This record gives sequence, structure tokens and C-alpha cells, in this order.
Amino acid sequence: MTLAAPAPALTGSPLLSAIAEALGTERIRYCQWKGHFRQDRWIAGKGDIDLLVAPESLPRFLEVLRVAGFIQTTSPDDHKLLGTAHYRAPDPESGRMLHIHVHTRLLIEAARGLVYRLPFEEALLSSSRPGPLFRVPAPDLEALILVLRTTVRWASWRKVPAETREELAYLEGLASPRYQVDMLRRHLRSVGPDLYRRVRAALNPGVTWRERFVTRWGLTRALGSYVRRPTVVERTVHAAAAAAWHPWRRAGYPRRQDHARNPREAPHHGELQQLPSHH
Repeated sequence: MTLAAPAPALTGSPLLSAIAEALGTERIRYCQWKGHFRQDRWIAGKGDIDLLVAPESLPRFLEVLRVAGFIQTTSPDDHKLLGTAHYRAPDPESGRMLHIHVHTRLLIEAARGLVYRLPFEEALLSSSRPGPLFRVPAPDLEALILVLRTTVRWASWRKVPAETREELAYLEGLASPRYQVDMLRRHLRSVGPDLYRRVRAALNPGVTWRERFVTRWGLTRALGSYVRRPTVVERTVHAAAAAAWHPWRRAGYPRRQDHARNPREAPHHGELQQLPSHH
């Protein structure tokens, strides 16, 4: 399969570039497990940057974010309970709010509050290689996970967005179907090659919503041992943290000028290189 389109060119953010360089210098195990195809969105502050981090690297990863001036905008308990946390900081160049979504587990939220945990974390981290900015996983794995999460999340009565199809075509142009089958056999045996092929075909243009609904039902059944419903405590913590962030956002916090007054909270990009080494 040929590439449908090249990945959009990076528009540039010195702060994010400095973070990526520091993560490499510290040899932190991480990757941008999804979303790097649409760099223009999160560079412009219109989306989040989804970074999967190895648990053993998490303390050093969070230190890089702290030195870069990012603050946690969810409760610290969010990470303990859900394996995810959100960090934000204004870009010194543009003033736009940058948003880094930190993951230590690969969790997919679906309808009715269900959460699926896909056991591909180690495979993603082990396959990662340098990307346009942050490290990215093997395209084979990224395409496979895009198919699964698109189907689980909403691919039933709603149409698959053209943007998702474009990203999938781009990734599959770089992917090996044999490698994907091998990854399923190693990490997700309940989803066999035949089921995966049906799930993938259901995302193609011209497929009816009924066909997508039936295919999604088959996939969610196969993933039955990987799903759970968040507890009341988890939902409360997550909702409270999200609600707490919105007043700050309306007020423009943290403001660009606040960081200018307090250089400790927003150090110069070069200061990211002064982190203690753990090699």
C-alpha cells in the first residue's frame, strides 16, 4: 500500500523541542503513542500530546516537565487510580496553552463509562524510534491500536471521520501485516487475525452502520477480559480535577506574564539540559 499523504510538517515550538531533547538526554523510555500525525493541532494548543511513559522512567519524566514549567492540572490521585495525568503550560513563543497527557497504561474509554486496557505498553516502548519531535512507536503497532480504539470508542452508527482514515492509510503504508499478526498473537490472543481483518474492513468507506455495529460487538466480546467500569472514587477524582481546571482556563491561568515574573516556574529552554544525569 502506498502512502496516502505525508505527515504534516512540524510548525515548531522551542519549548517542546527542548523537552524532547531533554527526554533523549535522560534516556527516558517513552513514546508519543498516538496523535503525532496531526502535529499542527497540538502545537497550536488545540489538542493534547499523548505520551506513554515506562513506570520506572516516570519520576525523571515528570522532573523534565517541572523544569519546563508544566503544572499538573488533574489530581495527583488521577495517576494512581487511572494511570493517566494532565500537565499544561503556556508556550513562551505563542502564548498558547500546551497540554501533555501522560500515560503509564494504555487505556481506551468507551461508551457507558467502560475502560479497556490494551496490553501493548511494553511493545510500544520497545518499538519506539525518533520521530519528527518526540519518539514514536512502530507504525504497524500504531495502526493496529488506531483500528482497535476507533472501533471500541464509537465506530457503530457514526461515520468514521475522513481524518482518521487518512491517518490510518498513512500508517498502514509503512506497516507490515505480518508484524501486526505477530503482535496480536503475543499480546492480545483473544483478537485473532481473522477478527482483526473484519474489524479493519469495517472502517472502510461504504460499510453500513449495522455492519460496523456487529463488528464492534464482536471485538468488545473478544476484549471482555480487558474491560472494567471505573469505580465511583475514580470517577469522582477525575470529574473534580476536570472541573477544577475549567475556571483556571477561563481566567487564562497559568498566564504567560506570570511565568515571565517568576523564572523558576518557567526556566529558559537551556535549563532543561541541566537536569542531573541518571545514565
